[in-house]
Amino acid sequence: MVLGNKNHHKHVLYTMSKKGFKLGSETRRIRNSKDTPIIRKNLEPGVLGEANMDGSVFIDKSVKPGSKQEKEVIAHEGKHAQEIASGKIAYGDDFIRDGNSTYHRKTIDGVDSVKVNGDWKQVGDPSLKWEQRANKAQNKVKDGRPKSAAYQKKK
Repeated sequence: MVLGNKNHHKHVLYTMSKKGFKLGSETRRIRNSKDTPIIRKNLEPGVLGEANMDGSVFIDKSVKPGSKQEKEVIAHEGKHAQEIASGKIAYGDDFIRDGNSTYHRKTIDGVDSVKVNGDWKQVGDPSLKWEQRANKAQNKVKDGRPKSAAYQKKK
């Protein structure tokens, strides 16, 4: 699961596969919301966006520029990037921190998971507080569609 330094945060705007957060080998300078780059690249199958610890956001090349989907991905991942920059959320190889609460994190049967209130949940699960905030930001773009596209449970 660990692929490098802690400057790359993969977040979950995709059909959940096995990871919501991922560490990578790319390093960038710390940015603020005014100069956060949106970088298009090929992401793992099903992954639409990633928020990174340096404040940048990756968008999968399959997402059409200017589309509603792109706006949703940017809104969702942008909320995570904003919270990372402010210190509200953080992550590491074996934890996710949200506010003053720190949660244990590990891969279980190939699924990136976080332990919340004694239960293991897939990272990106919409019941997680940080996902609820990101989904709220995303849903402002969605014209009232009831279910967030940010998470579709792995079948």
